Amino acid sequence: MIERALDRVKRELGVPHDRDWLTGHYQLCNRVAVLHALMEHGVAARLLFIHFVSDRGGPGRTCPGSAAEWAEALAAQDAHVGLPAGHPLDDRIHRLFLEVAPR
Repeated sequence: MIERALDRVKRELGVPHDRDWLTGHYQLCNRVAVLHALMEHGVAARLLFIHFVSDRGGPGRTCPGSAAEWAEALAAQDAHVGLPAGHPLDDRIHRLFLEVAPR
């Protein structure tokens, strides 16, 4: 049932059918699907992804030091998910880069 629902959202957003929304970046894809469902039901929702910058909270934790340093990881995520530029939810999905440990 989840796969069918995600496939319908992919189709309506113009995402290529071969993009796997069940593995790799499921949480992002699930949130996009929820946003789609909310919009279908007349809820003027938005989706905000918060990306932390410069977190120095402990050993073994890596956190990009700037928004630019997030670019490679986010580009890989975007390539996996396959949302085309200008898709119907494009203006409702936002990214915020929040500095948690200013230099």
